[in-house]
Amino acid sequence: MIEDHQDWASSAGRSGRQLVAEDLDFHGVELLAVELVDARIPGANFSGALLPRADLSGSNLASALFVSADLSAAAMVKAVLDYADLSGANLEGSNLRRASFIEATLAKARLEAADLRGVDFSDADLRGAVLARSNLEAAFFDGTQLSGADLRGATGLETLKRCRIDIGGPDQPDIHDGESARQWLLDAARA
Repeated sequence: MIEDHQDWASSAGRSGRQLVAEDLDFHGVELLAVELVDARIPGANFSGALLPRADLSGSNLASALFVSADLSAAAMVKAVLDYADLSGANLEGSNLRRASFIEATLAKARLEAADLRGVDFSDADLRGAVLARSNLEAAFFDGTQLSGADLRGATGLETLKRCRIDIGGPDQPDIHDGESARQWLLDAARA
């Protein structure tokens, strides 16, 4: 299945077969540097999987589970991860440019030194996430939960496209919008 997809991707569709399936179970598997570019696998379970240096760029991973998965140094450029659960996942040093995480859960995820340019975190849960030294240029924070997030050394915050964040807890929202949100983020990056 994975080999067929890799043949499909490397031959520009002339051989092999694109991976198109729902709810596949890759729980706990080890797929080092796997190439799943443009795969269509919404709802897949990658919880606890080892996927360092994986290339999932352009893939549809909506509603997928990556709980505590290792995606360090992975490429997920323009990937769709809307409604996905990446709680506790390691995405350190990953390239997530222009990926979509709408309503995704990234609580306590490690996104340290990640390329997050143009990423859409609208209504995403980033509580306790580590975004230190990440590049957030032109990212979208619209209804994003950021309580306890580590933004030390993050860059590009002055260029955010939308900016409405909640820095309070689940029972006590503390919503900042526009310039107030941007200033809170800039202060957190300088802490």
